[in-house]
Amino acid sequence: MAEYLYQQAKTRGDILAMAKALGKNVWHVDAAISSSGDGKSWGTAFKTINEAASSANAALVAGDVVVVRPGNYDENANADGIQMDTDGVTIISAPGENANVDIDNTNAGVT
Repeated sequence: MAEYLYQQAKTRGDILAMAKALGKNVWHVDAAISSSGDGKSWGTAFKTINEAASSANAALVAGDVVVVRPGNYDENANADGIQMDTDGVTIISAPGENANVDIDNTNAGVT
C-alpha cells in the first residue's frame, strides 16, 4: 500500500510525509560524512547506499524510504552493485537538493 501512495506523491517531501504518517522508517545516506552511523538522521547517516540497502544495517521493511544526498557513491564493495534485501523500499534524493547522485560500480557485471 505504501508503495502505491508514494507513486501518487507529487514531491519527494510528500513521500517523506506519507512514510512518517504510515509509521515507516526514513533512512539517510550522505557520501560526505566521515563515517557511517545508524542512518536514522542526517547527523548519523550511512555513508553508502549499500549500507542503507542492507537489512543487516537498517531494519528495512516494505514502505521504508531511503533518502540520498547528492554526492559520489563508491558502491564497489559489492561486486553485484547495490543489493536490496527487502522488497518495497523507495530510494529518493533529498528534497530541496539537486538530484545529482553518482554511483560508481565498475566491478558489477552485466548479464
